[in-house]
Amino acid sequence: METLESYRELFKQPSRSDISCHGDSVLCLDWDCDGDKLGSGSMDKTACVLKLTKDRLVKDIELRGHTGSIDFLSWHPTESTTLATASSDHFVKFWDVRAGARCTSSVPTKRPSICVRYDPEGKILALVNLEDTLMLIDTRTGNVLERKQFNYEVNEFAWDKSGKYFFLTNIHGNVEVYNFPELEPTDVHIKAHTSSCTCINFSPTFEYFATGSRDATISIFDADEFICIRGISDYGWPVKHIYLSHDGALLTAASEDDQLCIYHVKTGEQVTPQSSSVKPNPHAMAWHPKRILLAYQTPREGRIGLLGSV
Repeated sequence: METLESYRELFKQPSRSDISCHGDSVLCLDWDCDGDKLGSGSMDKTACVLKLTKDRLVKDIELRGHTGSIDFLSWHPTESTTLATASSDHFVKFWDVRAGARCTSSVPTKRPSICVRYDPEGKILALVNLEDTLMLIDTRTGNVLERKQFNYEVNEFAWDKSGKYFFLTNIHGNVEVYNFPELEPTDVHIKAHTSSCTCINFSPTFEYFATGSRDATISIFDADEFICIRGISDYGWPVKHIYLSHDGALLTAASEDDQLCIYHVKTGEQVTPQSSSVKPNPHAMAWHPKRILLAYQTPREGRIGLLGSV
């Protein structure tokens, strides 16, 4: 485990890479399971697959087929050749990138999606749309397995280590836990925030999970006991998304803040210097699955940067 000071030294360094890959703003980023490829989606209605070389990203494949902005991109958790994209055109598309840009299936979502993720086994793609509908899609056939309508706002979701429990955030500041894939409610209701709970992510080590809220706070919970073990209350802006490093040691979040802030989970202290070179705070970020390396949307339109250990 690295120390707080060693992380601070690492992030004093400027961005190591800055590549142009889109003609408009980058909206989403995600690494494949091996960490060799980075996927990106954009306002320009395209997705890109970039390869990580020794010290930089290189554009490899462009995925075309959506008629709206690509708001979410998610790689299969165990297959580095398969990914899914969700667009404002109200469709989810599945792609096989082994033979160029091949769309294998397309599924209507009725409304734009606000969260799209594979389950831990990669057999189901779950999404929540703007109508507060939760959909489960069979990734092999493209068939919709389940459609659950809520009468209140629901937001991001995540799974525990077993994949048998589904954690869903909502407008009441709660995290509700469901059996998966049955989506039957359990008796676990976690009061996480005083305002709408907007986002959730488990650490890759599954020791804890973190939630963010419109009340501008981040809460960190023990994944076994569901007890809040730490809070970050100096964020200053509503938290939209939370991102966690591969070792579970670092956390960053998307908000309207004027610069990127990376926090040390164990202490809750800020790792990035007040003079961080990454300004404003990017909305699209993704931690590498095997090293302390953060890909992020730069302020320059259509470009992606890398921060950390390349």
